[in-house]
Amino acid sequence: MTIRPLLAPPAQPKEQRPRQIRPMRVWTTLTPAQQTAVFQEVVTMCQECLLTAEEASHDAHSPLAENYVHPS
Repeated sequence: MTIRPLLAPPAQPKEQRPRQIRPMRVWTTLTPAQQTAVFQEVVTMCQECLLTAEEASHDAHSPLAENYVHPS
């Protein structure tokens, strides 16, 4: 009579967490030229967002011609 070993249940795949990106570690791997390019791009993106919001908020208050009539 042959004794068969018990079969192990199939291994459940481990829940993998996405690798965490550490910004400072990435930043330090960039060359100074790359850091400058990234910084300029971020500033440009912020300016575009802020400028649009500022224009929208100022347009509602008073037209440009009125600002010239009543300078602050």
